[in-house]
Amino acid sequence: MTDRGDPQRSTEDAEFVAVESAIAAEDAIPLPPRDGSERVPVVVNAALWTAAGFGILQAVRFVSSMLLTRLVEKSVYGVIATANLYYYGLHMFSDLGVRQCVVNSSRGDERRFLNTAWTLQLLRGFFLWACSFAICVPLAWYYSEPAYLWLLPFLGASAVFDGAVCTAALTMSRRLRRDRIVVRELSSVIASTTIMLVWLFVLKKTAPPGDALEGRQLLAFAAGTLLTNVFDTLLSYTYIRGERNSLAWDREASRELLHFGGWVFISTACTYLANNLDRLYVSQIGEETMADYYVASQLARLPTLLVISLGHQLLFPLYCRLLRGGISLANSLAQIHVAMVGFAGWQVAGAVVVCPTVIRLVYPEKYAEAADYVTWLCVGSWFTVLQTSAEVALLAQGRTRQMAIGQVVKLCLLAPMLMISYRIDGIRGVCISFAAAEAARYFVLAGSLARQGLPIIRFDLLLTSLVALSAAIGLYVGPTWELPEGHKLTRLGPRLLGEVLIVSAFWGAVLAGWWRRHGSGFMSIIRQPGT
Repeated sequence: MTDRGDPQRSTEDAEFVAVESAIAAEDAIPLPPRDGSERVPVVVNAALWTAAGFGILQAVRFVSSMLLTRLVEKSVYGVIATANLYYYGLHMFSDLGVRQCVVNSSRGDERRFLNTAWTLQLLRGFFLWACSFAICVPLAWYYSEPAYLWLLPFLGASAVFDGAVCTAALTMSRRLRRDRIVVRELSSVIASTTIMLVWLFVLKKTAPPGDALEGRQLLAFAAGTLLTNVFDTLLSYTYIRGERNSLAWDREASRELLHFGGWVFISTACTYLANNLDRLYVSQIGEETMADYYVASQLARLPTLLVISLGHQLLFPLYCRLLRGGISLANSLAQIHVAMVGFAGWQVAGAVVVCPTVIRLVYPEKYAEAADYVTWLCVGSWFTVLQTSAEVALLAQGRTRQMAIGQVVKLCLLAPMLMISYRIDGIRGVCISFAAAEAARYFVLAGSLARQGLPIIRFDLLLTSLVALSAAIGLYVGPTWELPEGHKLTRLGPRLLGEVLIVSAFWGAVLAGWWRRHGSGFMSIIRQPGT
């Protein structure tokens, strides 16, 4: 979708009103008033739900990760981390962009279009399950780990349930109605994670150590992953309001879905390799090294997960609605980009300073090396944050080719850099290579936006300087709060508190100053008709 511009705004605006009215009548889900008279704009409501859901979800995952490192051996955790890589790799390599197409398409509320999308997703789920059987043998041989022979097909079965999720959730996402979607996601994750952790706790207390115990622990982990998708699918039919799906095939709809998904497929396949090539490389070094690196990368990527969640679940539908309403992104991108990236800068600077202390404080001593890796991984996460807003703007305009090019550039640089940097500086060299490759991809996407008259680089240079300054202050002052003796909680607790206060005070002042100058303009953008 391209920017329509102002000359056609009145015509497109009228058509958009008609579409909204038809949509609202079709399934009785209320849409926001066009005059901006609602007390809380739908964008703000969606942002609050997304941020709250993200915070709770990441808290659950952090506690789960921390408990997993205590309930299973380090080598088992390394196997779990590696299996996760290939499981999510299957999903990324077969992503056809169905969700994005439904949100973006003018036919995104037609029943036959949605049923065709659902059918395509279901076929993809069975295809993924078959692929998991195909890759389990070579992976078991390559890693000399027989558990992959059954672990990967077990995980692959969850793809079938994922493909069967009702498209009513996509309809709600299209209209920025995030409340029930967030509750559904949280419910499924919390329920399945609780079952998995209780199962692992019982095994640790009752089962004798040995290979049999490790196999049962892997089974508990796989069952937890499968149950997440089972619960999520069931709730999409019982909790999310909307039309229920049935098998259907519309030639025009399938052509649109597959055409849109062509570049999305290339982009997401490259995204998987580009975002996980470092972990794939580390996984061949050893299971325990992989466990350290996985813990560090999980913490370092927390800020990026929030931005990606806000970007694809909130900004993408928002930009699509602005464009369908004939509103140019040139009038809104800079304000939205600075607001989101500024908030994320607080999180990234905090992660750079706080994450090494968190690893030393709450993880077992055997994971101490993860603290050495996490700082450089956080630097790479900052460039991922900068990319997200640009990527979402390109996606909303249908410019998926530029996204794919950016990932290809990153991938071509990352592969040789990993091998060279590991020989020079070990795992720390791998972390630095990841950050450098992320920076290269950012400049590709930012350059693409600049050629469309949507420059963001000047804002990002300022925000990067603020992140570096706040992180440097925190890293310099934070250690002075650490006590020399005592239990690690009493020694590191004051340091952690000091680091949080320093970074929060710095960014609290920065964001408060920005809000005083630009807050009213930002609110006027998200209150525009169509948002």
